[in-house]
Amino acid sequence: MHEDLDINCAADKAGLTMWYCHTVYVWVSARRYRSPLKELKHYIQTTYDTIEAHGLAERAEWYKGQMPAVYKNFRFRWLIQNNYNPETGHFVPFFLNRNKKTRVSPV
Repeated sequence: MHEDLDINCAADKAGLTMWYCHTVYVWVSARRYRSPLKELKHYIQTTYDTIEAHGLAERAEWYKGQMPAVYKNFRFRWLIQNNYNPETGHFVPFFLNRNKKTRVSPV
């Protein structure tokens, strides 16, 4: 989330206009949900930090109010992702999936 937001803010400051094209679809990975919950919370916080770093105080305050709902949404998706075993095609409680690897950050 914060990567796209950072590009958008930088383009806006440079006087560029971002356009939305409803016919363009982008596939995204669910790798983020393989991260531990603590990392997901940090990821959500980084989005707030990005908004604040661009000097958008009003927008930052709005997002700060949204953070509990965003975190709840991420937690829900995390539970689904971490309870699904793609090898068997079944949902299994995450504590039984002991051999799962967490997401490795490319950075």
